Amino acid sequence: MASLDSVRLKIRHTESHLEILKSEIKRYFDTGPCEVVPDANSSKDRPTFSLQLKTPISAKLGLIVGDCLQNLRSSLDYLVWELVLASKNEPTKQNMFPICVTSDSFQAALRGHRIEGVSSEAAALIDAFQPYHEGEPNAHSLAILDELANINKHRRVLLTEISSISTGEMISLWKDWVSSGGMIPSKLVHNVNFGKALTAEQVDMPGNLIPFIAFNEGAVKGMEVGMCMEAFMNYVSEALACFERFFMPDPLVTLAEIRAAAARIANIAVRTPLVRAQFPGLSGHGTNKEIYLKAESLQPIGAFKIRGAANKILQLTPEEIARGVITYSSGNHAQGVAYAARAVGAKAGVSSDRSSSMGCKAVIVMPSNAPAIKRAATLALGAEVVDVGPASSERLVPTTLLNRIAPRKPTPVSPLA
Repeated sequence: MASLDSVRLKIRHTESHLEILKSEIKRYFDTGPCEVVPDANSSKDRPTFSLQLKTPISAKLGLIVGDCLQNLRSSLDYLVWELVLASKNEPTKQNMFPICVTSDSFQAALRGHRIEGVSSEAAALIDAFQPYHEGEPNAHSLAILDELANINKHRRVLLTEISSISTGEMISLWKDWVSSGGMIPSKLVHNVNFGKALTAEQVDMPGNLIPFIAFNEGAVKGMEVGMCMEAFMNYVSEALACFERFFMPDPLVTLAEIRAAAARIANIAVRTPLVRAQFPGLSGHGTNKEIYLKAESLQPIGAFKIRGAANKILQLTPEEIARGVITYSSGNHAQGVAYAARAVGAKAGVSSDRSSSMGCKAVIVMPSNAPAIKRAATLALGAEVVDVGPASSERLVPTTLLNRIAPRKPTPVSPLA
């Protein structure tokens, strides 16, 4: 079943790595790894300063950054996989989220089946997120994320030595990026003073100097690592929210569908009566409410499960009926499927005899601890019973069992049918 759970898990994993990254950076700075020294171009008239590294930056930080990048990039590929499933198609190894800085490269991605199987509406939304729609596509957050993730596939992402910036400027740059809709503000990229020479006034002002670790390559070269990673994560999270509508649950069963099912199973399921509850405290006990019970114990198998099983089997084609059906159950659903298969098989003109290859065969996988009376009743209805262990996971139909009626595979009938 299609779900965004795996995608969200990837993003939560990124959040965990990002917290580790912040913690490691703080631990690094707590050691006093740098000192303020005059710049080489400093003058007596206007002295400028920068930070000089005393303790090397641990390679571990680059590895953590790489983990963040890969989780975010692969979360988008997970999204495409789930979008294919949501369209009731089968994903392939070619499926992935394209990130393209030119229209031609996006068309090439389409020819490479990157989003094949995705609904046309979801495909249009994926296209809308492509960097090539922007004036500076290489400065788009997705383009930079993709670039750095590709670097990380082959080697550790490089980080610069210590840089610095004033508190006010750092806050201003962060606000600009957040408000830019995923684009790196041009002044952030082209600001020659970013992370470089500091004036004496800046150095002397308490709390004004922010030392930081920056990227040493790509479009984010010279930019603070934590700020970049948080911006990437926020952008991917916001993009994911735009795709949530493709994973909304199916609408409730309509009244027309209920009436159609009732008419369909009328000759198999019994029209059971409603019986007014006579138990003290349930009805007529100081209230004006009455409670009625649906007497499904009067069904041929003694349970309501006959309804869903019959409704499912009655919608099979003659070819599917001839191939038979298969399910797993401890008892009531097993009997419902067996009874419906026999009844539908007879109606379709095929034998219900288990020894006949032409019958509407019902194969039921039952746990070894199923009630003996349920097992016997299922067998009496003409079904083939396959015993498995008591664990719920062992009741799932194995592939080899699906081939039991070789070479014609039976149709699974879910207990939720």
